[in-house]
Amino acid sequence: MKVYLAGPMSGYPQFNLPAFEEAAKKLRAAGYDVLNPAELDDPRIREIALASGDGSMTPIIKHGVTWGDFLSRDVKVIADSGVNAVIVLPGWEKSRGARLETFTAAI
Repeated sequence: MKVYLAGPMSGYPQFNLPAFEEAAKKLRAAGYDVLNPAELDDPRIREIALASGDGSMTPIIKHGVTWGDFLSRDVKVIADSGVNAVIVLPGWEKSRGARLETFTAAI
C-alpha cells in the first residue's frame, strides 16, 4: 500500500523533518511504500531546513523556493502517484499544508 505522510513543517524546529523521517522508517519497516515530502526536497534546501531552529521560511525563500512551491509539488505527488492513504503526524490539523494534502487525497 502506498501512503503519503502529511504533517506540520513550517514553524517547527528543523521543519519537523526528524518526525517525518522516524514515521517513514516505521511505516517502511511495516511494509508500506511511503511518500515522504521531506525526502523530495533538493539537498540544498534540506540542509537549510535541518539547520533551522524555528522553521521559518525566510532562509528558504532567499534560495528561490516558496511555501506554495512545496505545496504544489506535494499535492501533485498525492494526485498522480497512486497514493492509497494519507498518514498524518501529530499537529497536522493545525497545518494549512497538511489539511490541504488530506483534502486532496480524500477527493
